Amino acid sequence: MSALAKRLVTPQPVQATVMIQTQMFGTVEIPQDQMLTMPEGLLGFEQCQGFALLPTGRNGFFWLQSTDHSTVTFLVCDPFVYFDGYTVDLNGQLLQRLDTNDPASVNVYCIVTLPGANEDATVNLQGPVIFNVNKRQGFQAVLQDSEFGTRERIARERLN
Repeated sequence: MSALAKRLVTPQPVQATVMIQTQMFGTVEIPQDQMLTMPEGLLGFEQCQGFALLPTGRNGFFWLQSTDHSTVTFLVCDPFVYFDGYTVDLNGQLLQRLDTNDPASVNVYCIVTLPGANEDATVNLQGPVIFNVNKRQGFQAVLQDSEFGTRERIARERLN
């Protein structure tokens, strides 16, 4: 029997999912291995410790949906896609908080503030949300020596 035929007839493990209720998206089914934990929550949202990262359909942007509170959703972006020169020093202390020694197992996202009429969106590059992708656990860092601030403009034309 060919490898393809074996895959077609061999039962695949059923991935466990979790149904979460959201104000923005209604009921969403999330694979359990995409659930994220932030034991300290986010700054100002410490009560929100469970999250799911949902695609937006736009390159480098995601919804960070709280699984604890249906009304709490953040737009986040991959800052390395949109901000030249942006870095996060994954020093020993940050990696230790993430329980990893491998910087390749770390994803960094930054919270986006949506614009009003005729304004550009801004991104908090000083307070990135950092995850250990293997353990699906993270925290919001505060970068003390960053040349980037909490309201860095991202031009509308970069979003299209």
